Amino acid sequence: MIDAIKGFILGIIQGLTEFLPVSSSGHLVIFQDVLGMENAGVTFELFLHLATFISVVAFYFKDVVALIKEFFALIGDIFSFGKRKIMNDERPYRRLLIMIIFTSVPVAVVGILLEDVIDRLFSSLLVVGLALMLTALFLTISCKMKRGERAEEDMTVKDALTVGLFQALALIPGLSRSGSTITGARIRGFNMEYAVRYSFLCSLPAIFGALLLKAKDFMEVASVSVAPEYITGFISACLVGFLSLKLLTYMSKKNNLIPFAIYCLVVGVFSVLWFFIGA
Repeated sequence: MIDAIKGFILGIIQGLTEFLPVSSSGHLVIFQDVLGMENAGVTFELFLHLATFISVVAFYFKDVVALIKEFFALIGDIFSFGKRKIMNDERPYRRLLIMIIFTSVPVAVVGILLEDVIDRLFSSLLVVGLALMLTALFLTISCKMKRGERAEEDMTVKDALTVGLFQALALIPGLSRSGSTITGARIRGFNMEYAVRYSFLCSLPAIFGALLLKAKDFMEVASVSVAPEYITGFISACLVGFLSLKLLTYMSKKNNLIPFAIYCLVVGVFSVLWFFIGA
């Protein structure tokens, strides 16, 4: 069992890497391998993901509330059997909600069908290292592309599915989810600021879905009292996650994610070398 200090450290790692485009899953694998930390376990990981979920809800609170209201309005319109328009251009959050739903489809399908395969990848430091290098390439591409003039109102189902495919690809540990979805949006011609905002809003169903998939594991140990490392990890992940969102939002306005690309390349090379040295 990891202690409270290690829980705090892993919480900081989760908070920093969940939203910064450097892959939280990859970093947890690296730190546990290099520092000899025992596997934190499903329940602890759930606490960390719940903490970062709360961070992004708090950061985009206005958007989240509007999307929830729009979700229930959409259900009502669907059951009106054609009496009301499903896609209403006068309701921007309706379009945004529908796009997020389409973006969530690929990751849900791949996550369910390939869950066992993806879980096995978490044991490979080599996979993480190579995926981090690919993340560096993605981030470089997204920054080197022209600014992009398309914004929220220009998004189509094709755009949403493209971003969704990039998000599904990021189920590979070491391949940043935010970095991948930002790149997907940039390839479709969206400006960096909207690409970042959309990336995090579409992360909510993905994170929530992952929590639901592991809910059974959580319920099996829910009767056990919450250990100190769970508390310290949850708090540090939540606070650091919120600050990370602020940092990335600031960097996106500068259209400069190259420092993150360099970092991913360095850590990726280190991970591959460590794999072969350890082998």
